[in-house]
Amino acid sequence: MNWSILLGVAVIAYAAWILVRHIRRSAKGDCAACPYCSGCGGDCKKHEGGK
Repeated sequence: MNWSILLGVAVIAYAAWILVRHIRRSAKGDCAACPYCSGCGGDCKKHEGGK
């Protein structure tokens, strides 16, 4: 029973962390959520195939 409670708390904590991270990134704009944000010069069209 202790393992199930610990596992439940771990799952809820992870889900809360992911939700908070998503909200923080979405508040910073589109570039914060981009997987290339660490090495991007700000030209997001180059990552979208030039659209």
